Amino acid sequence: MWLQAGSSSHLKERATQLETEIRKRELADARSWRIRSRIRWKAEGEEPSHYYFAQLKAEHARESLQYLKLPDGSETQSEEAMKEEVTTYFKDQFACQPAEEQDLQLRKATLEMVDKKVTTAQNAFLVAAPDAKEIDNLVSELPRNKAPGLDGVTNNMLQYCWPFIREDCLAMLNTFWLKTVVAGLTSTQQTGFIEGRSIFDNLLGSRMGAEWVQESNQEALFLKLDFAKAYDGVRHDYIWDTLLAMNFDPVFIRLLQGLVLQGSSKVHLNGWFTEEIPQDRGVRQGCPVAPYLFVLSTQPLMFLFEKAQKDQELEGIRLP
Repeated sequence: MWLQAGSSSHLKERATQLETEIRKRELADARSWRIRSRIRWKAEGEEPSHYYFAQLKAEHARESLQYLKLPDGSETQSEEAMKEEVTTYFKDQFACQPAEEQDLQLRKATLEMVDKKVTTAQNAFLVAAPDAKEIDNLVSELPRNKAPGLDGVTNNMLQYCWPFIREDCLAMLNTFWLKTVVAGLTSTQQTGFIEGRSIFDNLLGSRMGAEWVQESNQEALFLKLDFAKAYDGVRHDYIWDTLLAMNFDPVFIRLLQGLVLQGSSKVHLNGWFTEEIPQDRGVRQGCPVAPYLFVLSTQPLMFLFEKAQKDQELEGIRLP
């Protein structure tokens, strides 16, 4: 205790309160280590303590994978065996087998019926997106010691970090160009990822339809289709065929291919990374352009449903 003898009881009580508060803050700091990359650390002048590292070690042990069940039903605790099994699983997941001839013919017939196309003006807009050199020059010419946003981050920091964040920023810029035309190419029933639409509209419509069928004593069938591993299962060749069918300019398609093709992933397992896993199919979670590519790839299916309704092969529920 740092109080000298003879201190008043009031000061001793205050000291106890302060020590309790310090202890609480140390515990909060230890618990927040998992999100330290997302927040600003205010730890100037602090030194790592034995208590901190004890908390860190305990937390790491709780989040580690202790064993893994193999396809034959056996279990393994070997780090190497677990990494090998995880690598094999994801290699199979992202591998892309050659398409069957029957599937290719069906794809071709379906895409030929797609009636929503990118216009000449829209293609000119997409192709005219600024190139990387223009963006590099713009960043280098930003006035120093100025903070363009409310977060207080100055242009100095942007220029200093530009080599590390450049590719992500360019990907986001390309996404802004793409999203301006996606809404006009998709069905109005497609509410996911489209600016100005809400996925809750479909949920509300389905609920209202079910209630109306029940109240009016109608017979109806509700069909729910769920894409198995939706993002991971989209074939790249199918994406490009769909974009071509929608009349996207080949130059713009090549730009998108540069963002999607030749990607690879690593799995983080108990503090170690597996070998690189080629991603021959699928669009990556977190990639700015991924939602739009996924939405466009589902549009031919939406078109088939709409065509079946127009041909009176399917009849939707009409709400009063």
